[in-house]
Amino acid sequence: MLSIFGLAVALTLSAPTWLWWYHSELAGHFMGAGLEWSQNRQVDDLPQLRNELALRSGIAHLNTAIYWRPKSAFTYRMLGESYAAQHDWPHAVQAFEHARTLAPTNPLAEWEAGLVYEQMWYALVNAPTDELVGTFAQAHVEVPTGVSRETICGTLATNCPIGQTAVTQPYAGFREASNKAHFLLVAAQARVAYSLLIPPERPVLRFLLGRDPFSGVRSPVTTTYHIWLETAGGTPKEVYTRQLAASTIKGGWVGDTADLHSWAGHVVTLTLGITLEASAPLPQLGYGWGDIALTTQEAALFAASAPEAHTRAAWSSAGLTAASMMSVADNELEAAHPAIASEWYDRAKAGGVKQTGSIAFRSAIAAVASGQRFPSDLDPLLLSTHLLTEDVYIQARTLQWMIMEPSWHVNYGDPLAKFPGSDPEMGVLHWDGSAVTAVEVLAAGTYHITIRGQHLSPAPIQFRLEHNLRPVMSFAFVDGDKSWQEVGTDVYFEPGLHVIGIRFMNDGVINGVDRDLVLDWIRFERQ
Repeated sequence: MLSIFGLAVALTLSAPTWLWWYHSELAGHFMGAGLEWSQNRQVDDLPQLRNELALRSGIAHLNTAIYWRPKSAFTYRMLGESYAAQHDWPHAVQAFEHARTLAPTNPLAEWEAGLVYEQMWYALVNAPTDELVGTFAQAHVEVPTGVSRETICGTLATNCPIGQTAVTQPYAGFREASNKAHFLLVAAQARVAYSLLIPPERPVLRFLLGRDPFSGVRSPVTTTYHIWLETAGGTPKEVYTRQLAASTIKGGWVGDTADLHSWAGHVVTLTLGITLEASAPLPQLGYGWGDIALTTQEAALFAASAPEAHTRAAWSSAGLTAASMMSVADNELEAAHPAIASEWYDRAKAGGVKQTGSIAFRSAIAAVASGQRFPSDLDPLLLSTHLLTEDVYIQARTLQWMIMEPSWHVNYGDPLAKFPGSDPEMGVLHWDGSAVTAVEVLAAGTYHITIRGQHLSPAPIQFRLEHNLRPVMSFAFVDGDKSWQEVGTDVYFEPGLHVIGIRFMNDGVINGVDRDLVLDWIRFERQ
């Protein structure tokens, strides 16, 4: 028989586990009501918020469960997913990183953390900024009294005491995550000062600390970076200082920020300076500040976490390369999942894939078809776009291929006119696949879309109309007598950009005769 004392001890020891289980179960219930996953969940999906109140309750129970069982990596992952649904990226990352620490051999926590870092990285890239490298490169330079330029710069140095260049190197601690930065060179012991307004909406200075490894002959030394701020009529105040060991500088970029919100709306003089350990001989060249800019407080918070470096590290751990990301993007585009494809094209671009016209075209189609945006960096000549008014004709020969046929030198984005039939004024689809165009709609409404094509043999010629890569209606030309016919249907458009395509569906050679789809035009009539 178990003694009363023994029973008490057993209950005491089991209580934390039982309480962890109890709160985890309740958290799961509330998360089920508060979170929403996509219907066809992908490996790179993050949950969306369904019910804020339910999710808050779930988070409260998860935190209580962690209190009773602080080494549960699974509970931390659930907490990270909950914060991610709220777009609370810093707390989500913190939870996933805890899970990684507790379960270092589990790849899921690192991958999930990478997805959150990716969101922070993209938010950082798209945040409003005032770039200051070029500004400071033209600013006033001070050198210590009694120290000559030759002492600081040497006799052969260029871009000294200040200058600007571009430097590519990894982040410290992330060898796989190289980053190219606009770089302000400041010779050690020199200072550079510039007066500017601190905008209230962008009151935080973000930057990369580092050294151009090719600009000087000496090995790195322990270095201290300084920022002083001076208001009108005031005295300089040091608002930032950070010392980096020589080994850290040698490792690559170190990101950091300086919060200047106390001076938002005021004109101040910012002075940047670099000092060295006392024993370091001069000159010491190549130290400076990368991508220095004023930005929002949220973006600065993200920047401090080095999200790009962490994202690239997660890609590397998952075995993802630019080529493999392109393959995923192309497969998703072919499967008519433009939103997913667009995300992977963006990853491939960030991963360093060479941006050819063909890749830019596919990326643009995915972005437009998913209703996101028209890529700002796209050459407008790569994708033909038509403004829909009351009655618009689009010549079929201007449609652009969404296939690649290497044997015929056909590539994504090539117009049908590049491969004409007997009549060069017509558009001919020689192979199975779609040809597309982009249309812009200013006001929501229904358009009747009419397609004019030719009955040719061997019949039937089967094709379909597609809107944003999705099927709308199928048609067939069955007579085989060279007559022309107009077919069509109604399509509703929301305001914005859309992809309209014609997909040829039964190419083939029948009794020695090649079947082609010949089109004259597509007409859009507002109803």
